[in-house]
Amino acid sequence: MKDLRIDVNKLVDEKIGGRHLLEYDDLLGDEEREKTGSYYTPEYISDFMIKSTIIKYIKNKYKEKSESFDVILNNYRDEIIDLKLVDLSCGTGVFLRRYYYLLDERLSLKNDEKEKLASNIYGFDIQREPLEILGRYFYDINGINLKNLIHVDTLNTEVFYDLIDGEKFDIVIGNPPYLGEKGNKDIFDKIKSDEICSKYYEGKMDLFYFFIYRGIDVLKEDGILTYITTNYFITADGAKNLRKFLRDNTDFIQVFNFNDHKLFKSAIGQHNMIYSLGKKKMWNMGCDVISIKDIKIKIDIIEELLNSYGQDDNWDKNDRINYYMTDSDNLFSDNNICLYQKGQYKGIIDKILDSSEYKISDYYQVNQGIVSGADYVTKNIYEKKLSLEDRKNTVLGQGIFVVKDENLYKFSERDKKYIRKFYKNSDILRYDTSLDSCKNIIYIDRSFDPENQDNIIEHLTPFKEMLSKRREVRNGVREWYHLQWYRDSDIFEREKIVCPQRSRINKFAYNSCDWYGSADIYYISKKFDLDDSYDLKTLCLILNSKLYYFWLYNRGKRKGRDLELYSTPIKEIPVIKISNEGLKVLEELIKDGFEKVDRTLVDSILYNEIGLNRHEIHEVESLFTMIE
Repeated sequence: MKDLRIDVNKLVDEKIGGRHLLEYDDLLGDEEREKTGSYYTPEYISDFMIKSTIIKYIKNKYKEKSESFDVILNNYRDEIIDLKLVDLSCGTGVFLRRYYYLLDERLSLKNDEKEKLASNIYGFDIQREPLEILGRYFYDINGINLKNLIHVDTLNTEVFYDLIDGEKFDIVIGNPPYLGEKGNKDIFDKIKSDEICSKYYEGKMDLFYFFIYRGIDVLKEDGILTYITTNYFITADGAKNLRKFLRDNTDFIQVFNFNDHKLFKSAIGQHNMIYSLGKKKMWNMGCDVISIKDIKIKIDIIEELLNSYGQDDNWDKNDRINYYMTDSDNLFSDNNICLYQKGQYKGIIDKILDSSEYKISDYYQVNQGIVSGADYVTKNIYEKKLSLEDRKNTVLGQGIFVVKDENLYKFSERDKKYIRKFYKNSDILRYDTSLDSCKNIIYIDRSFDPENQDNIIEHLTPFKEMLSKRREVRNGVREWYHLQWYRDSDIFEREKIVCPQRSRINKFAYNSCDWYGSADIYYISKKFDLDDSYDLKTLCLILNSKLYYFWLYNRGKRKGRDLELYSTPIKEIPVIKISNEGLKVLEELIKDGFEKVDRTLVDSILYNEIGLNRHEIHEVESLFTMIE
C-alpha cells in the first residue's frame, strides 16, 4: 500500500484546535453537514453493526452455531484479530474506535495482539481534520497508533486503487455520506468524469450508492459489507441500476429497517436501514429481515434493544421487533427490494398478484400536475433570484403564476381566459375532492398569444429575468412567460382520479369537473374505453380499500410510513380481477355517490375475491389500524 497515512506523532495541537473527538459532530455546522453528507454514527448503532457483522462472518465461514458475541470472540480469538476491517468514509472513526474497544475489552488483549489488531484497521476519508482528531484521540486513549488512517477521496478511482495496491478486506463497514445530486452538481460532475464511477452513474442517485459499489469491489470473496444508510434505494427510480447490481452480484445477509424512527439528531427526514451484504454464492445462510414493531417506540428503547444483540440466543424473538428469515433472492421483485414487515405478508402479496390480470399503466394514464416553476415569491426567490430593481416592486408571498381570488381584479375579462381555479393536494379527500379554492393558476401553454391580452404579461414582467433562467427557457423549449410544465389541459378537465404525491393513507378521489392541480398531485385517467378495464368510480373504490393500502405499504414507495404516490408506484399497482357478482355489488354501492359507501363491505368483497383466509385478513386489517 502506498504511504499516504496520517502521522499522529507529527500533529500540531494548534491545527486541531484542541478539539475533542466526541465534540466534533457538534462543532460541525449544519451547513457543512449538508454540504458533505456527513452524519456521525451513535456508538450503540456502531456496536450493533460490529457485533452483528462479526457474528455473521464467523457463522458463515466456520459453520458456528452460537449467536453469542462473547462466545464467538473467545472461540475464534486469533481469526478475528487477523481480520482486515475498513471504513471507506470513516470521519472521526466511530466504527474503528468501537471495533478496537469491543475486542480489547472482551478479550483482554495482550500488547502484541493490540498492535496486530490496530494494524488491521483501515480508515479512509476525504476530510483531513477528522482523521487527525481520530489519530490523536486514539493514541491518547490506547497508547497505540492507528497506522492506516489515510486522507484520500475514496471515489477517485485512479488514486484510490493505486493507494490500496490490490488490498482486499474481510469487513467493509460504515455510514457513507448521503448526498443527492440535486444542488450538488459539481460533486457529481467530478464523479461522472471518473472512468470507473461513471459506469455506475444514474440520474437522481445518491452519493452513497458509489460507496456500495466500491465497498463490494474491495471485499474479499468471503467478506461482508455492513452499512447504515437511508432506505430509499430499495424502491427509488434513481437506484434501478444499483438494485440490479445487488441482485446479480451480492446476497443480503441481514436487513434492519428502522422506518420512521429518527436515529441521527442532525439529519432531517432520514429513514435509515442497516444491511449486510456478501458476494453472490459465497453466503448460504439466508437473510434476516428485522423491523421495529411499535411505530411509537422511543429511541432509548431502540438503543437498549440494539445493545442487547449478541448477548442472547433468543434476541430474534424479542417482542419489540418483527423478525423473519428469507432467501436473499426472495427480496427482489420487478427490480425492487421488498422488505416485508412480517414474513406472512409475502403470501398476501402473492395472492394479490395472482388475482390480477393487468397493472394500472396497461389501461390508465398517470400524469403529474402542473409545474409552474414559480408559484409565489418565496424567500429563496426574493433573496437569490430577483435583482435589486425587481425587489422594489415585489413582496414575499406575492403571486407569480398562482394568484389568490382577492387579486383577480388586476386582470381583464380577456385575461381570465387563461386563469383557472387551482388546487393543492390538501384539497383531496378520500373518494372526493374539495371544489373550494381561493387560488388560481395563470395557465399559459402554447396557445397563449402575448399580443392578445391585457395584463398577464405586465403581471409577469417583474419576474422576467428569473423566469428566463429556467432550463426549459434556456433550451428554447418554452417562452419566458410559459409555465414550466403545463401539461395537456385535457388531463385536468376529463373524468379522473386524483391522489396526493405523499399521504399517510391511500387517498384517491374521483371527479369529472375542471380541476387543475399542482405538481404534488397525480392524475389517473382512462387510456382506452375497454370492457375489461374498470370505470374510474369502481377503480376509486378499489384503490381506497385496506387491501390496496397493504399493497402500497409493502410494494409501493414509502418515506418512513408515508406512502409516496408518484407516477411509478401508481403505474405498477396491480388491478385484481373481480367476479361479475362482486362487480355488481361495488357498482350498486356507488350508484348514489361515494358519501354513504360501506367501506367494510368493499374490503370484504376484495378479501373474498383473492381468497384471503381469516389470519391473512387479520394481518391486512392490523397493518391499516396502525395509521388510524
